[in-house]
Amino acid sequence: MKYHPGWRFRLGIKVAAAITLFFALAFALVTPLIVQTITRQQKQSLINQTKSFTVLATQPIGEAFLQYRDSGTNILAEQITTIKNLYSVVTAIRVYDIQAAYQFSTDQQQPDLSVTAAATFEPIFTYDQRGFLRQVIYPFIQKNGVHRYTVTYDVSPAAIQATLDTLENNIIIFSVLTLVLADVLFVSLVQYLLVRPLKRMSGLAAAIRAGQYDASVSLKRNDEIGDLGMALNAMAATLKADIAALMQAEKLKSEFLIISSHNLRTPLTVIAGYLDLLGSLPLDKTAKGYLTTIQEHTSELNQLTNDMLTVAELEGADKPKLKTEVVNLTDFMQSLVPDTQARLSKKSQELVMELKRYLQTAVWNIIDNAAKFTAEKGVIKLSLQQDQQNVRLSVRDNGIGIPPAEVAQLFTKFHRGTSIMQYEYEGVGLGLYMTKLMVELMGGRIEVSSTVGQGSNFTIVLPKGSPPPAL
Repeated sequence: MKYHPGWRFRLGIKVAAAITLFFALAFALVTPLIVQTITRQQKQSLINQTKSFTVLATQPIGEAFLQYRDSGTNILAEQITTIKNLYSVVTAIRVYDIQAAYQFSTDQQQPDLSVTAAATFEPIFTYDQRGFLRQVIYPFIQKNGVHRYTVTYDVSPAAIQATLDTLENNIIIFSVLTLVLADVLFVSLVQYLLVRPLKRMSGLAAAIRAGQYDASVSLKRNDEIGDLGMALNAMAATLKADIAALMQAEKLKSEFLIISSHNLRTPLTVIAGYLDLLGSLPLDKTAKGYLTTIQEHTSELNQLTNDMLTVAELEGADKPKLKTEVVNLTDFMQSLVPDTQARLSKKSQELVMELKRYLQTAVWNIIDNAAKFTAEKGVIKLSLQQDQQNVRLSVRDNGIGIPPAEVAQLFTKFHRGTSIMQYEYEGVGLGLYMTKLMVELMGGRIEVSSTVGQGSNFTIVLPKGSPPPAL
């Protein structure tokens, strides 16, 4: 799976967003049901309260009417108005006799009332189309059982609706506040129980990636998170032991290279001396052929010895210091042509130099490697390009190519490829490894692209105009 850099949202933000979305959806689904249920109940409650008010208010209104209807109209109006003001939903109170004749009104209006309604012994409730109580007609029965008057109450549906709207707004505000509080508490809990431990373990993984194998994480948790922390600590300890073992193995390899190369150099020098001595003697043609073959293989062994010493030097703790100097890469590349052509002529291969507007160079080990894996009469192309930051030297061949699974191993020590059973190649697998060490010492890198059966392209990328890194 490829990692695509760019905008990245942290786990805590994702968790907070997910929890907030969950609560928002729950709020959107549940709140309307809650509001509908409560407002319906409150609506019925307000209607019942209005009915109860009319029950309680009718008797004192009737008695006040009997007492002050003839002698104290102002007092009557004051008392009935006081009763009306006790309940804001009622907008007007009127008194009729049982013949439907108007007697009194708090708003001075005199709407008609049917005789049947005026003479009723049971309360009459009138509703509008929305089910809101609009009017109550309630009979006033004296204590002696005489029914002489009927009281009507005008009820305001708008007042009831306003009360319900206020209730609905309060429910929504309370729900939103509850949502925010629950979201904050839940996010904080998840952050504490899950995100913070994961961030600490992520920090441990980053420390391990950076080579800090002594790092560890302490989680006093007896759950899956605690198990994961213990597993990471165990992995770090195992990696530390494995890295130490690998470093020891690499150290032994380097020591082996140094010892082997030194032990080989002395006998090779003696052999080369005697071969030179034999070459000065008069020998027949057959013997001279044998002598030439021995000298060639001795030279190859001597080159291998030098490569082993170079690798050991580059791998050592005291790496060689590079002195920065200005090099004309075009001239340097051209100086390689005679030696390169001599190497390629053995297989009738052709070296093409591209000298356009860009500087170009070559590295002998990569050219030698290209020649090794390119068939007779093949083509090896050496080119050089540059931009504002880097110089890019490319060696392209039309050889056998490299399988994708093998590319990552090209620059490891003693790697010779998986095709060695099919082809016989010279060398022990130190050339590319040594080249990689040299390029890295100069602050550069090597890029490889290859297609099996079509060839390979090795590119050395070196920083331009800056000295190598301090060592």
